[in-house]
Amino acid sequence: MGQYTFEQEDGTEEQAQYSMGFIKDHQGALRINMFVASIPSDGKVLEFVKEEKEKNLTEMNMDALQRAWCNELVQVGNSYVMKGNYRERAEQFIDDVYAYSMRPVLFKPAEAWREPFRSSRAGAVSYFAGGNKQYPEDWGFALRPWHSARFDNAAIIIHGTQGLTMGHTFLTDTTGVQLKAEFAMGFVRSGEGAIRINMHHSTFPNHSTRLLQDDVEQPITRQQVLEAQKRWSDGVVELGRYGRKMQEEETENQLQKLVGSARKQEFNRSVLWTKANELVKKLYGFSEGPVLMKVTEATPSTRFRLTRAGAISWLIGNDRDFPSDRGFVLRPWNEVRFENKAVNIRGSRAQALGSAFFTDDAGNDRELQYAMGYVRDVDGRIRIDLFHMALPFGQRYQSMWDDVAATSGGVAHHIGNVAKGVGSAIGGAFGLAAAGGMHLVVILGVGAAVAAFFYFFVCAFSNSAPSAAAWGGAAAAGTDMSMAGYQPYAGGG
Repeated sequence: MGQYTFEQEDGTEEQAQYSMGFIKDHQGALRINMFVASIPSDGKVLEFVKEEKEKNLTEMNMDALQRAWCNELVQVGNSYVMKGNYRERAEQFIDDVYAYSMRPVLFKPAEAWREPFRSSRAGAVSYFAGGNKQYPEDWGFALRPWHSARFDNAAIIIHGTQGLTMGHTFLTDTTGVQLKAEFAMGFVRSGEGAIRINMHHSTFPNHSTRLLQDDVEQPITRQQVLEAQKRWSDGVVELGRYGRKMQEEETENQLQKLVGSARKQEFNRSVLWTKANELVKKLYGFSEGPVLMKVTEATPSTRFRLTRAGAISWLIGNDRDFPSDRGFVLRPWNEVRFENKAVNIRGSRAQALGSAFFTDDAGNDRELQYAMGYVRDVDGRIRIDLFHMALPFGQRYQSMWDDVAATSGGVAHHIGNVAKGVGSAIGGAFGLAAAGGMHLVVILGVGAAVAAFFYFFVCAFSNSAPSAAAWGGAAAAGTDMSMAGYQPYAGGG
């Protein structure tokens, strides 16, 4: 032990105290086996820095994070409806609210059965936004979309930097329907002060008596298969009727905008999506496990649909992940009937094969051939787990869209919509003139409306509307549209 001095280049000296231990190695050489050095602080008052203690959680902190959760849930749905980058928004939602970046998270979402526990960030994002093939049951819980959400805490426990709460979550969709879920949540504060959810268990209360396993595995009957097909037919027709009313309002509003007299739509795409989602949830077994779905009128990369979002897009279109979808139900069809060629039943599973006939406005039938598989869900209800629909071989028309649009009833229907919109636009224009509006604006508005009318009239009768031409052109160019471009077989052998 002692003191040694260091002399710097400028001649100043620095002292240090030391303690050393020495031993001889097996060859007799002296080695240091202990060394401690310190700088003297004689006469100085030592100031020890006090480590800042982590702040405890408060009920206000937990309530603020719950309100942020509700707001982010709604915003993800809004981004989806507005065709924004909803997946990126969902990822931000998870990062801002859950603690996946800090520590393990215990997350059990309400509408997950095959993969009920989501301990990974990817699993949580998939639950809220869907589209992950590793979680085919996910349809995107945030994409309903929800109009509002709120938490009602029944009890709160706080232990320093961690907190627990349980209660009810109230979720209201855009149609005004409110759902109530039961939840338990855990909260944690990081060293940097950020508050995140590290445990979230959510369930929808089931006040009905769940069927016993023996009931769930009861054989499916032929009558139940027919009833499932009737539900599919009625659902497609009803959804199409709503879509037609929505499109009529959109057409009328587009023309009325020319003179600034557009009004709020009674039928809108947000409600249409909600209705389509409910129909898919009611008919298909995506919540129970994988559904094998092959649809008509699709590109080679999108003809197979393994997610609920893909099924919804096929029905109503307007999904950027499936840009070729025009909405199968939006013809719309006035009647759908199934003609089964065979029904095969094996216990709690069944398969049906045959032709489905879709009747349009003009009374014409369009035939599609199908194979469908049916299975009971955990509550004993019949769900579709296999869906294959295709145009019969040898059909000459390029697309059912083009064929339906070419009928006199379809043309007259569209011209009637345009004429109605033109009439409303002209009426609005003269209304502005009577109220002292600018004559030039009126003249331009009426002229544009009439021009739009004649343009649509010519396109409809020549069956060369841009969207139809683009669709037919894709088929002519060799793009496999599944239901487009079929020609009779002319080859040998």
